[in-house]
Amino acid sequence: MKCSYGCGKDGKYKLTNGKYYCEKTYQKCPAVRKKIQKVISDIRIKILITLKIKTQPCRYCEKLYAKIGIKSHEKFCYLNPQNKKIMSSLQ
Repeated sequence: MKCSYGCGKDGKYKLTNGKYYCEKTYQKCPAVRKKIQKVISDIRIKILITLKIKTQPCRYCEKLYAKIGIKSHEKFCYLNPQNKKIMSSLQ
């Protein structure tokens, strides 16, 4: 049986509603995590807009961040080339 949440993996576990999922908890399914991240991102953007906080997109991932926190984010952004070099040297 395939995972009911759309990730394409084999469903190893069964919920009480009859749906199958691939991880020990359904929140760890890659498809569910992607949906959750999208919702959180949308909420964060709505908050920034409603509070009229000046925003700026990240140079690396293009997500909107408040101008006050953009430097900190860019320093630790997972797409920052400096961080990629550090991660590859650790492995």
